[in-house]
Amino acid sequence: MASQNRIAICGGPRCGKTTLATRLHTLLGYELISCDDFIGMGWSESSAYIADQLLAADRFIVEGVQVGRALRKMLTRDPTRKPVDMIRVLNDPWVEQTRGQVVMAKGCRSVFAEIEPKLRALGVAIIG
Repeated sequence: MASQNRIAICGGPRCGKTTLATRLHTLLGYELISCDDFIGMGWSESSAYIADQLLAADRFIVEGVQVGRALRKMLTRDPTRKPVDMIRVLNDPWVEQTRGQVVMAKGCRSVFAEIEPKLRALGVAIIG
């Protein structure tokens, strides 16, 4: 099996991204990058910052609603470079979402649908 040193967990709010990422971090010891830490920067700024962080890291788990946008920015910068090794997509909420969270989840699905074919063509393993 190919190396899975760069793991992304994406999807809508309240779908278990942080829980899964924390468990994998404990199990694997990889650097954990939580997109929630950068929410105050705004969508565009935070996803650009996260893309920069991912490009600089060798082994990581990144999770959050901005992951799709960060991956899209990485693909725009270098469409021939595989941005991550594996993506786990979580779209089913564990608890009821607010109206705003439902809208945010729809946006996450739209961004991911846009980049999924490019990711698959680069050999990224996608689960979910």
